[in-house]
Amino acid sequence: MSKTHIKLNAVERITFLSIKEMLEKERELKPSDMDSIALLAINVNILEQATATIDAEGVMVVSHTNYGQTVKASPAIALLHQTQQAIRALMDSLLMSPKSKHQVDKVEQIKPEEDDPLTAALKARANKRG
Repeated sequence: MSKTHIKLNAVERITFLSIKEMLEKERELKPSDMDSIALLAINVNILEQATATIDAEGVMVVSHTNYGQTVKASPAIALLHQTQQAIRALMDSLLMSPKSKHQVDKVEQIKPEEDDPLTAALKARANKRG
């Protein structure tokens, strides 16, 4: 099951399969996970491209106009930040981050309603009346 509705290039496809394989070792994947994994693969590719651009060109861009020289932050910096946020959100939705894994563990540790002492006491009281 590696069907996604999102078109991936060759590099993104390799990343997709790598992430999918890693997740399959941790849990059973649902069909709805495939598009999230594809989006994660795309964003990882964008992150790598933005990082390569920053490495090659630096964090500042110098441009020359009729009014003189201007120096501003590289557009790759903003792209890098946006991509990091998207990756973090996708990792949370796929239960890949420590935070999301911890939240799932907390939910699994919650006792069922029947084991709750207050619920048990209320049920016992209702049984005595009825």
